[in-house]
Amino acid sequence: MKVLVVQPHGLWPGPSSFAEQFCQALASEGHEVALVTARGLVTATGKALPWKHIQALPPEAMRSPGASRGAGYFRARSATVQANWAAVNLALKLAKREGFGAVHVLDSEPLSLAMANLRRGRPRNLFVTYRGYEFGTGAGPPLTRLYQVMRRAVWRCTASNIWMDAETSQSLDAAVRSGAVRRDRIRLIPHPIWSPGKLEGLDRQEARKRIGVDWRGPLFLLFGHRPPMQKALDVVIEAISNMPRTFRLLIAGREGDAAADALLVEHIRAAGWDADVYRHFDYVPAEKVESYFAASDALILSYRKEYIGASGVLAQACAYGLPVIASDAADLGETVRSKRLGLVFKAEDSESLREAMKRFMGLPETALSEYRQALASIREERSWRNVVRQHLQSYESAGHR
Repeated sequence: MKVLVVQPHGLWPGPSSFAEQFCQALASEGHEVALVTARGLVTATGKALPWKHIQALPPEAMRSPGASRGAGYFRARSATVQANWAAVNLALKLAKREGFGAVHVLDSEPLSLAMANLRRGRPRNLFVTYRGYEFGTGAGPPLTRLYQVMRRAVWRCTASNIWMDAETSQSLDAAVRSGAVRRDRIRLIPHPIWSPGKLEGLDRQEARKRIGVDWRGPLFLLFGHRPPMQKALDVVIEAISNMPRTFRLLIAGREGDAAADALLVEHIRAAGWDADVYRHFDYVPAEKVESYFAASDALILSYRKEYIGASGVLAQACAYGLPVIASDAADLGETVRSKRLGLVFKAEDSESLREAMKRFMGLPETALSEYRQALASIREERSWRNVVRQHLQSYESAGHR
């Protein structure tokens, strides 16, 4: 089967690791794969496809609306919609010309996908991964809520032909309840565990030296994007504010919303932890990711109550064998609890998080070893090979209907 994978957003200078690994997993099963990003076409199987079908988008179309407020939100969001629409539209055009059997869109702006889908005749072989947050949470300022309502309405009117896969049971139920998709057109396919490639096997102190962390005690990691409506980092800072300085916090990764990061720094300083929180507010390249996980004792996932998506950072923790302290939001808490990947605390409850952190620091090595064994087990259960085969079954099933 020929599969076209589409990653239409522009937050990376090229394909994300997730998109690349998805293509590699499809190719390893003997399928011809190409990847369309917001910057153009990438072939993953060595067979070049004509570039004339895909035009790279200009840099000004790659902006993130995260730092915008008020009317500026709509102007920045419009640029994102246009960039997404251009990438998906050209991808669907390419798929029709080259005879791709399935087109799988990752991380799409729903409005962009709906418009491109309508223009290209609503193809039957179009799939999208629904992570649970694409239509918004129904929260935020009035203009943001208006935009969320608008794109839900457009989606319901134009996207009934699109097949979906959801990464959590909550996101599946939410999609069905919203009317965005019929129950017979959505499947539960879990988030795969990222493949870190060849691990260096760094010891903790060597890893800390590499990333400039001069500390020998417990270190808790907050990794990746930090959208305030999802990650509740204010709860984390509140939780540590009254704790003794027997540990340190490491916050790493790039966030598109500079104002949110500035507010986070204010919270840290107000709590008196300015000197005890390592802030690496920048993009972490793939070759350095292992150092951050190897340097840490546990990963904190502080998602808010209303969060219903899967966590890519949890998948990274599984890949690198790092125990987790997670909120009980959605499938996240249940996965960590049932699979014994770490400790769970009550979402948006700083006291509950504080107690979980204290408990973790008092765990014996036998308990930590059990967590690491469980993390290794789920790596196999949700390996790329197993997950991508479920996607292939979806493509084949749709083709016979």
